[in-house]
Amino acid sequence: MAAPRSKRQAPPGRTGDELKWPWWLTALLLVAAAAVLAWRLDLVGRLRPVRGPEPPTVRIGPHAFAVELPRTEEAIKRGLAFRSEVPPGRGMLFIYPAPLQPDEMSFWMKDCLIDLDIAFLSADRRIVTIHTMKAEPPGTPDSSLRDYHPGERAQFALEAGAGEFARLGVKVGDRVEFDSRVEQAVRDARE
Repeated sequence: MAAPRSKRQAPPGRTGDELKWPWWLTALLLVAAAAVLAWRLDLVGRLRPVRGPEPPTVRIGPHAFAVELPRTEEAIKRGLAFRSEVPPGRGMLFIYPAPLQPDEMSFWMKDCLIDLDIAFLSADRRIVTIHTMKAEPPGTPDSSLRDYHPGERAQFALEAGAGEFARLGVKVGDRVEFDSRVEQAVRDARE
């Protein structure tokens, strides 16, 4: 027969149950230790969302637009289709290698869920035409979609949410300035 284990003796006036470590105190200490460790190792900072670089911008007078620059044929064809909104101050800039005749540049609203503004720009970055393009009903045959063209030679097209240009007072003849990243994309398009 094995000898019985000795039991820890409680001090006088206390029972053995009072000597047990409370589970909640263990949990609290573990949480505190994890918080200190996370702070010391900067784990919390590593869990924050990482913001990418600011998008390229174009300016029309005092108004800046953060723009997407579609570069692949697929991205150019998709444009702003399937978007449920274009926030104010956002848009998409289409860049062509050289100025095109009005009948060579055409936009439509295939698969677009919302109305859009489009400003066609000349090579010297002046607005030559502005249209508000209306969303077409889903399933409209391609042959029935309306085409939007610039009124004269154009090299760029800037799309934004419908009414954005009117709200900001943007008009034909306004000059559009490109930031250095957009200028680099223009150089890349020529190559």
